[in-house]
Amino acid sequence: AEDACEGVQPWLERQSLPAGRGRPWTVYKLTASGAQAAARVFEVRIQPPKVTDTVELRHAVGEVDLYIAAQAAHLEAEIEKVIEYSNARNIRADILVEAASQKLIFEIEQSAGIQNLERVNEKLQHYQAFFSSPESGGVDATVHVLFKIDPQDELSLQIWSRAWKQLTGQLKPAFRIRWMHLDDFLTSPEWVSLDSFQT
Repeated sequence: AEDACEGVQPWLERQSLPAGRGRPWTVYKLTASGAQAAARVFEVRIQPPKVTDTVELRHAVGEVDLYIAAQAAHLEAEIEKVIEYSNARNIRADILVEAASQKLIFEIEQSAGIQNLERVNEKLQHYQAFFSSPESGGVDATVHVLFKIDPQDELSLQIWSRAWKQLTGQLKPAFRIRWMHLDDFLTSPEWVSLDSFQT
């Protein structure tokens, strides 16, 4: 049996990730061989994930977890949804969910240090431009930020708070931000009132 399996490439790659809360958790990434096998079975083009960095992988897994939760609630959801607006500009929402005739934007944040302040600033500026455009009609003017961070990580929250204060100190915001921990949201997903989110 061992000789028969010699040279066969695994379809999944196991990787352990530090959990935001609780014990570390295990994820399985599709390998190139696994993608080829899945493509033959499902007759669609499938690419293996190129994510290798632990932080990026946590972000990707967070997106998939939220997508699965939306699907379980029988809601339409799209990952890395590009929304175009005026003058060929666009925003990329981590997850766009349609619930109660509204489109909801969710952002997953896995880690934000001082070196990421500019990234968060730019993201908020892009959302400001989008929600100031007519194309934002039908999209709830709230960006729901879900943090997939370690319990002791206070800096990520501070960076987002600092970026938001910088934006609102310069102009009147066209949207608002509400946040909570991703693990808490997934424990009991609530998609309509979203009262569990903090401002």
